[in-house]
Amino acid sequence: MGDLNNSGTQQIVDGQLYVNQILNTSITANSCNDLNNTGTITVWDAALMANCVNHGSSINTNCLFPRGNLNPNHTATLSIGNIDVSQNYFDVYIQNPTARILGYEFTISGATILNVVNLVPTNVYPETPDFLVGGNKVICVSFKDSSIAKNVNAQPLCRIYYTNGSGSICINSAIEIVNKAYEAINKVVANNCFLVTGVSQMLDKNHYFSVIPNPANDVIQLTGFTKNADKSLIEIKDISGRLLYQETVVLNESFNHTISLSDYKSGVYYVTISSNAGSATKPVVVVK
Repeated sequence: MGDLNNSGTQQIVDGQLYVNQILNTSITANSCNDLNNTGTITVWDAALMANCVNHGSSINTNCLFPRGNLNPNHTATLSIGNIDVSQNYFDVYIQNPTARILGYEFTISGATILNVVNLVPTNVYPETPDFLVGGNKVICVSFKDSSIAKNVNAQPLCRIYYTNGSGSICINSAIEIVNKAYEAINKVVANNCFLVTGVSQMLDKNHYFSVIPNPANDVIQLTGFTKNADKSLIEIKDISGRLLYQETVVLNESFNHTISLSDYKSGVYYVTISSNAGSATKPVVVVK
């Protein structure tokens, strides 16, 4: 079971394919891939495959599927901690006092995802969350037995950069959380929403702009409206705050300004327009 690439053997790449196919909604549970016999495919299936590959030779039962335990004595809580609406991100925290965590899967609502960054110290959990740009699901799992330490108090788990946020942005659902023993555990979502406005404004409803396309490749256009034609400063910074681009332009009342991104690497950048009316920042994802 679980040989998703049809190689004839169970491999770590099969676990990675579980994650990829979950995000792309291209996998349906059946007798050949539902490793824990739950009727759904989640990060738990990916973790069980990793357990089989990493430890199956010494403990053969790890590869005898279907298998997997739900540990009712372990609980982890996901919540929203730090929020920066001006930079379009929020931090998801985890509180896991009874178990080390190997993997997790959750969804958000009220916005779409631009990027996700691991906030757990890399010397403890050197993993990179998986997601789709424009999607709403985050999956992270270790294929090499690293795990998040127990936390009595909520600690940063990952940072989500978002776009298209309006109304309430929430951690919508904790799909699955897996402990170091490759068991599914109880999952709780608490303090899981915050409120945003739907339009990133320069000062008020008479001054705003958008970045299109987003995600972008080689070129972006700044489109928007300002009540009066005004001299404006355009800046682009990377995720660390390093200034990469600066230009002073006169933006007409209804404007469309083109900027080349041909020299930019894949990643998240921040475009800021400042004028006498105020300033506003929009994130843009560059995908090469």
